[in-house]
Amino acid sequence: MNLAFLSRGSPMSRVVYASAFWLLSFATAQAASDGEHVRQDDLRRSGIAWNDVASLPVKCPYQGEGWTISFSDEFYESYKRRGFSLKAMCLSLGSEDVKFDPETGERLECYSLIGWESGGCFPFYVSDCFRSVKVLSGDGTAEQVWRPTGCTVRFDPKTGKAVNGSVVKLFTGGDAGDAPDQSQAGSSVSSARLGKLLSGKQ
Repeated sequence: MNLAFLSRGSPMSRVVYASAFWLLSFATAQAASDGEHVRQDDLRRSGIAWNDVASLPVKCPYQGEGWTISFSDEFYESYKRRGFSLKAMCLSLGSEDVKFDPETGERLECYSLIGWESGGCFPFYVSDCFRSVKVLSGDGTAEQVWRPTGCTVRFDPKTGKAVNGSVVKLFTGGDAGDAPDQSQAGSSVSSARLGKLLSGKQ
């Protein structure tokens, strides 16, 4: 945005510059939080099944109607080889709170499901910090509070801010999810890129 026509010292210019900065910051933050948009059928073919889409062989313990995801054998084995328990996989990959790596603070790539009114953004891939978890409350219910225990947690996975000794609490579950999308809208990523994102490759 070229604002050179304004005098930088005038009150109006300060208002315009401040407004432009806020709008650009908001747009950047919104883009980061939105992530990619993925159809449930496309995601299922890549190894994760949500909601009413036909379940895959490896089923998660109950964590709420529509939130109890399942995995293909191949996808599950890729995490199992890294030392993940099934519980840890299910809670971390099924949580809208997992947005940053707890050890590095790096923002994680995420996706929202086309047709879901909840609009949550879920991680494509999680680091080894999530390979073990401690459930703090609600184990086996639609409202599970937990924290990762696979590393020294330096950053809050929800906010990306340094924890400074505070206890991280993440949430997985919720009300019944929306039905699979019936629109003709396609995923914003190709099947090849989707596979890379799910395996942690950018």
